[in-house]
Amino acid sequence: MFDKNAMLIDMEKSVRTFFRDFVDKPEWLSGWGHNYFCEEDGGRLIFAQNSPHTHICPVCGHVYSGEKFDRAWIYLNRVMAVQEAEKSAYLYRATGDADFAGFVVRLIDYFAKNYQKFALHAKDFLGQPPPEDVGGAGRITPQGLNEAMVLAKLLRAMDILGDALPAATRENAEIQLFAPAIEQVLSPQLNAVHNIKCWINSAIAMAGIYFDNPKWRDLAFCGEYNLARQLREGVTADNFWYEGSIHYNFFTLEAILALLDFCKKYGHDFGAGREIPRAMLYAAYDYAFDSGVLPNPNDGWPDLGLKTYLPLYFTGAAVYDDPGIEAMAAAILAQPQPRTPLPLWDYYHFQNYPLEALLNLPQTRVNPPQPQSAQYPASNFAMLRSEGINLFVKYGHNGPSHAHPDKMTFELCWDRAMITRDLSNAGYGARISNEWHRMSISHNTIVVDGENQTDTGMGQICAFGENYITARANAYPHIIFDRNIGINNGIFDNFIAKSTDDKKHIFDYALHIDGKISHSGDETPAELRFDQNGYQHIKNIRAIKNCQKFVINKKFTITIEGDGEIFLCETFDNPVTTYRDTLIIRKRGNSAEFNLTIKENEKCM
Repeated sequence: MFDKNAMLIDMEKSVRTFFRDFVDKPEWLSGWGHNYFCEEDGGRLIFAQNSPHTHICPVCGHVYSGEKFDRAWIYLNRVMAVQEAEKSAYLYRATGDADFAGFVVRLIDYFAKNYQKFALHAKDFLGQPPPEDVGGAGRITPQGLNEAMVLAKLLRAMDILGDALPAATRENAEIQLFAPAIEQVLSPQLNAVHNIKCWINSAIAMAGIYFDNPKWRDLAFCGEYNLARQLREGVTADNFWYEGSIHYNFFTLEAILALLDFCKKYGHDFGAGREIPRAMLYAAYDYAFDSGVLPNPNDGWPDLGLKTYLPLYFTGAAVYDDPGIEAMAAAILAQPQPRTPLPLWDYYHFQNYPLEALLNLPQTRVNPPQPQSAQYPASNFAMLRSEGINLFVKYGHNGPSHAHPDKMTFELCWDRAMITRDLSNAGYGARISNEWHRMSISHNTIVVDGENQTDTGMGQICAFGENYITARANAYPHIIFDRNIGINNGIFDNFIAKSTDDKKHIFDYALHIDGKISHSGDETPAELRFDQNGYQHIKNIRAIKNCQKFVINKKFTITIEGDGEIFLCETFDNPVTTYRDTLIIRKRGNSAEFNLTIKENEKCM
């Protein structure tokens, strides 16, 4: 049950403590937030406001120091200041306490007074960044992306304050902060269709609306890489963001919905593309497993669920006055699984309720849509649903941006419990993110000759039914993948890798299990031969003889058909201080065909 007063008390404590201790200096140079992760296990380091030079991993306890981590701390210090300012504005609106308006005003005055004193920098590059740097540059932060997010969230705080924002603060912010940020830093970075450019466009448009600046509005709504173009070219026909990551899908939605909220409040016509974000909210709800957990291919964060992004459903319901979205928000709120927070730029929640609950709690009695099996051919995804089983398949890419080399991978949810899931990755600055989470062998697919898959083109659906999908893709030069996988009294999988150059290869079929695998066969220590591309991190490798059946958590049985070498191993989870059991089936030749089933024990034993 939502306890508004308890939320306000929690927010007040956080806001007062933060701004009491907040210290920043314009000469401090910020660093990349993705560097604030443990180099060994990928855990996000603990941000301690009063400890700018000591950074502790909550997973392994290792203490980090040095410029790389100190600069990332500076970035987080400023990001958290903006987040606390937004909360403070909500507190002012709810309580009328002038202290909370004062916290926001002081932060805006500080950024306005010092914006030109912050050095222009891009991640670890001081000065004007090279044009190919997709992250761009900033002054408060080390990327144009983060600079845009700071401006957008400050604008939300200013809007919430309303008349409590002094005219002088508003004027100084427009002239000394937003004008140079937009015209000198952000505008030159509008050069592609990308999630970063959506944030930049949205921040510019919000400023144009708030300050009634037609030049800024025209740039965002009518410029070469305007918002309508971002949505038209960046969102697939299936209503997913083209980069193939559910996190970047919602991340982009957050930027557009914040602007749509401004458009509604200020009576500005968003124009072409206005209905696309609404369709994206519906598509993402349909895409989730029955548990509310989200399939999670490509870059992002681990273990995401609809609850992670619940604030966007609150916002969407208000923007569109849509009882369907409101019903989805209510259903997500009622889901029993815990919420997974985001390591960077997370939304404030109190006992599962987001900040937006202060303004708009779902009251609908409309039932949310009931997801069915669906194919998403423009996004290279499919979801099969039957008999309490959800089987997600990813078979291709829409280009290299944020893609993992994992064509033909799958995730399996059975009776609302994950049997095998995609780990996504740790922070990009963490060594293990590139050495394991972004490797082909860390996914449920075939690896050829110990090398990562290289093709980032689309796959294709050859056949699709309510309970099965047959897909084809090129993952390597001269290698074609065909996978027929589906639900029939459990899971069946027929996966063929065929060489078109008549060369012999080593084909490794990997299956990672969230749980323990047991068997009745013979074990002997073994090696996999390869020591790069993630193979160097595979532990406790055992060759299994005289066994074709493997039991998962005493509940399910994997049956492997045909010949081939079978290995049982331990592989990194996320974070990498925990391990998963992994089966690797190895075959050699011009081609390889793998067949297996996964069934509940009482149905197959």
